[in-house]
Amino acid sequence: MLASLINIAGLAILVIISIASYRYRATDEGGTIAAFLMGAIVGLTAGWLWVIYMVLFFAVASLATKFRYNYKSKLHAAEEKGGARGAKNVIANGGLATLFAFLYWLVKEPAIAVLFVASIASSLSDTLATEIGLLSKKKPHEILNPSKEAEPGKSGGITLLGIAAEVVGSVFFSLLAFAMNLVELKYVAIIAVAGILGANIDSLLGATLQGYYVCSVCNQRTEKSFHCSLQAKRVKGLAWIGNNAVNILSSCTAVIAALALQLAL
Repeated sequence: MLASLINIAGLAILVIISIASYRYRATDEGGTIAAFLMGAIVGLTAGWLWVIYMVLFFAVASLATKFRYNYKSKLHAAEEKGGARGAKNVIANGGLATLFAFLYWLVKEPAIAVLFVASIASSLSDTLATEIGLLSKKKPHEILNPSKEAEPGKSGGITLLGIAAEVVGSVFFSLLAFAMNLVELKYVAIIAVAGILGANIDSLLGATLQGYYVCSVCNQRTEKSFHCSLQAKRVKGLAWIGNNAVNILSSCTAVIAALALQLAL
């Protein structure tokens, strides 16, 4: 009876959070629905404490995205739709964590909780590296060729400010997971390292495999295959690897690293 009441209350609060997310344009319609469904799955399986952790992740990521949004727009590097995340982006950043929450419910293996947190730490670190890095007064440099400057917002570009943000984000959320009793203290360093690794793999994939385009109308370089309502010309990378695919692959890398480090203990 008590468990049912907790679930009902959890779902009700999740509805309120989802409405607020849409109201303040943290997510669009599709992103709001996707986030609610993921939260419901996690809450009804692994538990609502896990949902709180995910909500905190999305909140920090959204705040970082919207921080000085107008300035980022002038750099042509801001997220579209005022920073509102769509369903694909929400799933790319939280889908893997949702899967691990479900698996944890099935087998109650602590190692799976570590993978859950590692996937979120990676997504958060990547977001902070990008969104905070854009505010750097110094131009970014290519991750594969640090001596060469890169365009602000271009995948594969890095800044010292962005690197600092990704490290702080990964370490903080690793410690937060321990404070919330999601993982044991001995796994905090593993998660932090995995999160930072995932964020850097994201940059490497962005610099090598991710599709990059030039708009045939305004001549702007972009990661979007469509620009100015027309198909843009691909000048680099693979057409089927976009930002969301890179996010998923980098999170998978963080998870693999976290699993390997656990086995090495």
